[in-house]
Amino acid sequence: MKRTIFFSLLAVTVAANAQTEFKSFALDAAGIQATVDTYRSALGPLNPNQPGIQNPNGRREINWDGVPDQFSSPNDLPAGFFNSNSPRGAVFSGASAFRVSADDSNPTNTPTLFSDLNPDYAGTFSTFSPQRLFSAVGSLTYDVNFFVAGSNTGGLTRGFGAVFSDVDMNDTTMIEYFDKNNVLMHTVSALGAGNFDHNKTLSFVGVTFADAVISRVRITTGNVLLGGNEFNGHDVVVADDFIYAEVVPEPASMVALGLGLAAFARRRRKA
Repeated sequence: MKRTIFFSLLAVTVAANAQTEFKSFALDAAGIQATVDTYRSALGPLNPNQPGIQNPNGRREINWDGVPDQFSSPNDLPAGFFNSNSPRGAVFSGASAFRVSADDSNPTNTPTLFSDLNPDYAGTFSTFSPQRLFSAVGSLTYDVNFFVAGSNTGGLTRGFGAVFSDVDMNDTTMIEYFDKNNVLMHTVSALGAGNFDHNKTLSFVGVTFADAVISRVRITTGNVLLGGNEFNGHDVVVADDFIYAEVVPEPASMVALGLGLAAFARRRRKA
């Protein structure tokens, strides 16, 4: 059977702050790899997962695969895991719980690919970076809020993208980008198969801005909650890798940080 892989790279400029969209859809990970790598290059080199700002022109990634078994299915993932346990400046909100799928070596023998919640998912989902996937529980939408990594200081990023598994419909999975005043700046939808004949497909969608202006993103995944059944008109979608630019302090936070450093320097001189 001939396999058709769809690839698209789009660019959109809006108002004074240029926004560039990156989109791709394919039947396997190899089909979206080039778009993901182009997006990574647009954000800069990968920073280490350490507290504080690393290279402000670099990027962070979350691939879920290092999440320990105690925070994976059938257990919930703490909403702040990727700002406290693994400091990458991302805190989740907007859902009753969050879940990372089990891997194939977990001590409770929990099935992979969320098939502990619905056995059909073993044939529905696939991964970009094996083996774990991510989803909200009890909600189709959730927020990713940005902080200076490992701190309570709110921050801004200039780009965020995500890989999604098994997007069937073009208009149900999307990312919305909000500024520090909670104003919606941009919305982008993930490309889908356009029908329900294909499973285990992967989609990537991401946006870069000219400056660090994104305070949070809202992600909508499909139109059926995790654990539900998928059939014609019902699209169950989960996420894999998150890729985003290094989170830097908001301008007010930077002023406060500068004043604190100046006071510290004065104290050292007096000593």
